[in-house]
Formats: sequence, structure tokens, C-alpha cells
Amino acid sequence: MIDLIIPKFVPTNPHSMVENMELLARRKGVYGYLLPFFHEDVTVSGDDWPYAVSAFFDSHPKCGMVGFGGALGLGTNDLYKKPYKLTQLARVDFVSNMMDAEQHGRRVTVPTQVVVLDGFCQIIRRVAYEGVGGWQTVLDLGIEFHCYDTCMACLLAEKGWEVWMLPVPCHHYGGRTSTTPEYDAWLRSRGINGDSEIHEKAHRIIYDRFKNILPLRVK
Repeated sequence: MIDLIIPKFVPTNPHSMVENMELLARRKGVYGYLLPFFHEDVTVSGDDWPYAVSAFFDSHPKCGMVGFGGALGLGTNDLYKKPYKLTQLARVDFVSNMMDAEQHGRRVTVPTQVVVLDGFCQIIRRVAYEGVGGWQTVLDLGIEFHCYDTCMACLLAEKGWEVWMLPVPCHHYGGRTSTTPEYDAWLRSRGINGDSEIHEKAHRIIYDRFKNILPLRVK
């Protein structure tokens, strides 16, 4: 069963994501066989979703990670055939069963294999998490804020793990971090000039590190 101690990423506190990642990087083996990571601004309908998630992992031994919103593709087909542009790393065909699913992509009401999840919900099989080095690997690559979800998906793909979107009804409020004074102060403390700079940096890290597998598509 999913451990009820759920580390959450608080969108109004930009420190929380790095703090949670660093904390969990130092605490390997503390949690159960599934490691859930949720943003604080997520509401999930019903109380039975943990059972559905656990049952799905049990019946899909190749599944390393599930979430409630994800994309069937990552990166354009000509990603490494043209000069680099951040937009070439866009998610392709985003699916979810969120309350406002159509605003983000399309609504899907059956379990669907994807290649990358939105970071608002990532539930990772512990053996897969530890097999890729967990959040410590993500941090070591230099990713602190944007693209941590993309990075984890790519690390799992390298090891042959599948990623799935489960159609759990939910809502992610989202988009509240980059407008806060706290976020600007956090960026300045790291010598970063605005959200666009950290956004560009994270995407470039993904582009350079995962040339061996990108672009990704559901097979």
C-alpha cells in the first residue's frame, strides 16, 4: 500500500521542491514500495485511489511510475536535426482526467501508457526510484525547479521502466509559483535572473543529457 507520509511540493513555497528532493535523497529506504510525490495544490476525488494505484503496480511489473496527467510524447521528431530551441522539447499529446482536462490536452478515462508525467503527481516504484539514484541524480544534474518530472521520466526510460497515466479524477490548481515575491527572492539567492533563465537551464540539461533516448514516444 502507498505510504501515507506523502512529501508534497508546495507551489507557493519554491524552496519546498528542492528541500523535499534533498530530504528524500538522504532518506533512501524509509518509505514503502511506492513513493508518492504530490504538489500541495492538488485535490483527488474519492478515497479509494490508493488501492487502484497499488493494484495497477501489482498487475504491471514493468511500470516504474504512475501519475494522473502525462504525455504520449516528449520532444519533436527533428529534435536533434535542427539547431536547439526550447520549444522542441515540448510534451506531445497530453492526457488526463483532471476537472479541466480539455484545457491541457484531452480527456482519457482508461489507464494510458505515457512517456512523461506532469510533476503535480508522480508515484514511483521504490526499486525503480532507487535504481536511477532517485532525486539525488536529478539534483546532481543541476535541475532544481523546472523539468524534474521530465528528468525522472527519462531516467526511468533509460532503465526500461514504463510510465502510465491513471485516470483518477483530480484537479491541479497550478501556476501560482512564478508570480510570488518569494519565488523571485529564491531565484536571486541562487544568482538566477528570472524564471525564464531557470526554465531555459533545466530544458537544456535535459536536451544535452538524454540524447541517447530523446525524442520519446509511446511504443
